[in-house]
This record gives sequence, C-alpha cells and structure tokens, in this order.
Amino acid sequence: MVVSAVRSVGRGVTGLGMIVLMHAAYSAAQYIKLARASSSLTEGLMGPPQDVVIEVGLSFGLCLIGTLLSLRKLRPVKRIGARQQKDIDTIFNRPEFVSLNTRNAALARRRARLLGKKS
Repeated sequence: MVVSAVRSVGRGVTGLGMIVLMHAAYSAAQYIKLARASSSLTEGLMGPPQDVVIEVGLSFGLCLIGTLLSLRKLRPVKRIGARQQKDIDTIFNRPEFVSLNTRNAALARRRARLLGKKS
C-alpha cells in the first residue's frame, strides 16, 4: 500500500513539473512578444529572463524526482534461462565473420607446380 502511495506521489510531482515547464514556456513566449513590441530585443545580446531559467530548472528537478519516485522496484541484472549454462564465447559467436579460406589450397597448387618442374 505504501508503494502505491509513493508511486501516486511520484506521478503528482511529475505532473507538477510539467505544469511548471508549461508556465515557463508561456512566460518566455510572453517575454519575447513584449520585447518585440517595445523593440528592446536585440539579437544575440539578451538571453531568456532569469525567472524562466529558474522555472525550467525547477521543472526538470520535479520531473526527475517524480519519475524516480514512480519507478517500480528494479530487478537485478543476471543471465537467466538457457543462456546461463552456456559459455560467453558460445553466446557471442558470430559465424558470419569466420574466415575458412586459408592459404593451404594455393600453397598446394604452387608446391605441385614446383615439384612438377623439377621432375
């Protein structure tokens, strides 16, 4: 029961973070609109207002905390099932990269030619 309550709180915190992020976007849009109307916006010199930056950081933190709270219990990482008994070389065997072409055939032909010339 406590776990489901924590998940619900996590979802609520994530939702609050999204609302704060939408408010930051609305504030930035309003700022740009007012700055263009008053022609005080110079290109490249002015960044976003400080309150928008703080709101975006706060919303990121809230979304992160909410997501971490709403996660289920993580399972351990381990090999399971049929792969557990196999060797790692057997699992990661890549037959398409195996080269079966050797120099034996070419050397045998060359040796036969050399021996044929000597006789």
